[in-house]
Amino acid sequence: MKSNIFWLLVLLSIKTSAQFNVARLLDQAPLVPVSFGTAYMNSKLVTKSEMLDDGREFKRVKSWDPSPEISKFDDLINKHVEKIDARADYNSFSLSNSTLDSKEDKEYLHLMDKVSDSLYSVWKNYYKKLSTIGGDFYPLSEEFGCDEIKASGLKLNIIAEQKNKILIEARIQLKPMFDLVQRYFNKLYLIQDPMINNEVLNYISKPLEILQQWMGEVNVTNGHMVETGISLNNALCMINAH
Repeated sequence: MKSNIFWLLVLLSIKTSAQFNVARLLDQAPLVPVSFGTAYMNSKLVTKSEMLDDGREFKRVKSWDPSPEISKFDDLINKHVEKIDARADYNSFSLSNSTLDSKEDKEYLHLMDKVSDSLYSVWKNYYKKLSTIGGDFYPLSEEFGCDEIKASGLKLNIIAEQKNKILIEARIQLKPMFDLVQRYFNKLYLIQDPMINNEVLNYISKPLEILQQWMGEVNVTNGHMVETGISLNNALCMINAH
């Protein structure tokens, strides 16, 4: 019976490590929409129909959700974080001491620690650059004129271009380190030791934290873009994708 439980845990670990791929997540991480018009059109809008004085039907936007691409990736990252937290909580109930006899595994654990720290240091420089772009921007409400709102949206387009340039460069620089961390994770996650397992989960959490911060930048700018599109719509102004 114990033997069956052991192999069940091994198979579960293999399945989990196969599904848990931060390198693939980095490849999938979305950029900021290229324009406020694109962000507005791709979002999920909740509207309410109204009749204008000239008899035309007008759809006022009451609320919105991000595009499916952004929402899906946000959910994916959150699910990975939840899996780590749940596994770490499960491991915390174990009273066994950490035992890692393999010299090779010890070296892999050391390298995983080193690489996860390195990739976070590299990302911090990019994250600092991102935080300096458009930090004082605030979307205009529908009370402003069409020209003012659209000019504000065009500023957002420039902000998006600048941020995407940084994100694209960051992805290229981080990719080799994400790949390495993933390789170490795939090997070390199979070790049936709660303490070691928690160390491995801690190291793999760093690339996930990077992706959360990545999405924070995407979500803030995307939100400003959609709100700008909503202001134009609700002010009865023309909206296009530029």
